[in-house]
Amino acid sequence: MIEVLVGLSVLTAGLLSLFSLQAHFITSTEHALQNLRALHQMDSQLEYFRTRSSSPSAAVGSLDFALLTTGHRTERVDGIELSWEVSTVALAAEPLKQVEVTATWQDRKGTTHTKKLTTLYSQYGEFD
Repeated sequence: MIEVLVGLSVLTAGLLSLFSLQAHFITSTEHALQNLRALHQMDSQLEYFRTRSSSPSAAVGSLDFALLTTGHRTERVDGIELSWEVSTVALAAEPLKQVEVTATWQDRKGTTHTKKLTTLYSQYGEFD
């Protein structure tokens, strides 16, 4: 009788450990998915900035370099809010702008997560 009771307690402890591990895997997967979504949105915003031109008439649908300014997109796509800061790099020989894109979101526990990407853009595009 005692052997059966010990066996059941060991089996119960093992099952509880498996359930705990599964909950951890679900949380980790959700966190990885949100990170991937945030990186995709930040990359899309940086790609939009990259397709700009030194003159608005150079390419259809391109963004003029002078219009590359600080902004904020308040709509939350997939629960992620994007903002970007644009600053002029004064020490460069040619006009450069530093762009830092920040993505912020909350997980299901209410914890706020933030990711940032920073890059430099020249006034001259690859086709100018």
